[in-house]
Amino acid sequence: MKKLKKYIWKIRKKLLTPLSSKMCKIVFSLFISFSVLAYIFLVIFAQSIETLITFPWTKINLKELTNHPAGIINAEFYDIPSSSGNNIHGLFVDNNAAKTVYYFHGNGAPMDHFYTEMRYIVDLGYNLISYDFPGYGKSTGDPTQLEVLNFSHEFLKAMKSENNIQNEDLIIWGYSIGTAVAIDLAKDIEFDKLVLFAPLASRYDMSQKIFGFPIQKLFFRKNSYISKETIKHIPNPTLIVHGNKDIVVPFQQWKTVFENSLAEEKYFIEIDGFWHSLITERYGEVLADSLKSFLWNQKLESTETFLSKEIASKLLSKFQANSYLRMLNLSQDDSYTKYVDPKISFTELWYIPEDLRSLEREFIIDTKGNAQMREKAAEAFEKMAEKFYTDIWKKMVVVSSYRSYNYQSWIKARWCPDNLCARAGHSEHQSWLAIDLWSASTQSYWTSSKTLSSYYDWLMENAHSFWFHNPYQNGTDIDGYEIEPWHWRYLWEKFATYLHDHEITFAQYYYGKSRG
Repeated sequence: MKKLKKYIWKIRKKLLTPLSSKMCKIVFSLFISFSVLAYIFLVIFAQSIETLITFPWTKINLKELTNHPAGIINAEFYDIPSSSGNNIHGLFVDNNAAKTVYYFHGNGAPMDHFYTEMRYIVDLGYNLISYDFPGYGKSTGDPTQLEVLNFSHEFLKAMKSENNIQNEDLIIWGYSIGTAVAIDLAKDIEFDKLVLFAPLASRYDMSQKIFGFPIQKLFFRKNSYISKETIKHIPNPTLIVHGNKDIVVPFQQWKTVFENSLAEEKYFIEIDGFWHSLITERYGEVLADSLKSFLWNQKLESTETFLSKEIASKLLSKFQANSYLRMLNLSQDDSYTKYVDPKISFTELWYIPEDLRSLEREFIIDTKGNAQMREKAAEAFEKMAEKFYTDIWKKMVVVSSYRSYNYQSWIKARWCPDNLCARAGHSEHQSWLAIDLWSASTQSYWTSSKTLSSYYDWLMENAHSFWFHNPYQNGTDIDGYEIEPWHWRYLWEKFATYLHDHEITFAQYYYGKSRG
């Protein structure tokens, strides 16, 4: 039996060995052929594959997961045909500001996913324009580097024509892959300043991070979005913000971009322990002072700032205590915190609020007999007048309250200078929230009068408790008008106290001129 089994095994071996050898050769040949075909395929379609890897959301529909409600920002939307026949979908937020931010969103979703960051920029005090990358949201096409750059130029051209945006008032702001797009555009145009959140160095550098080497070289693809080189051709002031635990765009990539920048004025803020997403949502309040100072031509304390966890935590605690500041609406006409000055008007120049009423006269002397304010403002002013009467035993004297657009036009027609009288559409009195007391004359008259001076001291100490604020305390260079002790403005409850406690005016808060 053993001999029979041994004989059968020898026969099987002789039969199977040639067959196995042939199968191995066939399998190996098929593997080589498939590999060659796959390589040829990758070489032919390398650009499309690279584009898809860089901008994957053109093929992924997560609309229900990524949309933010449009109400977060008050925007006007545009659909503009591109020169390549595609649709450019974008928006413009008119904040009645002197400067406009051109915002380039990140890769993770369409433009509307980044409305929160856009709102942050608007709340800093700027107009804003942005668009969906090709293939994102309602924009059509493929996001090749050339097509994205064309979109950037063509949408900007349309917005400049439509909204009278000047190059010297333009700020370019990019986040993540949007920094590469922003730098790509910045090399071609005149603008004011450049802001980069988590910038990448180049596509080669990103491949190095993912694969350990620039895989594009295997498919004869040149490097692209080479921000670390392009930045050398951009002399404009530049601010970079990056978290040192970023694993999406490695933290070290900022360094090459920053060091290669030839801008005479450049700054970097390193956020300790933070990664890639939600920088403005998490650290927006902490960064606000630095951003405002940089964008309004004030030098930062140091070229490179390290924001440690301990410092950030303390700052966040401070700002979280004033979290209501994020809720302030500084741009909408009927907002109790609507901001106007010689540069910034009401959106609707002939704006008229709906909740107007006359002031009760128990503790008030109405010199013209027609003093009117909005309901909440009137109620607060009457309480303040009662408290004033209790303390001083005098009634508050109102010499001016609401003024319509036409009435303000009549005042200006009497040759009242801009440093004393607002132009029609730019006056706080048109909001029905401002009121002039006793004597709207001059600062020297108020300071020389012991009576008026004592009234002013009482107001400075107590008015904020009734949500009133004196917005003109520093002169035209800071507040837009001469010092006006008689002019008081109703503001939202906690905000008036915030300004009082920090010893700043509404204008200083709005423009970020104070670090209070």
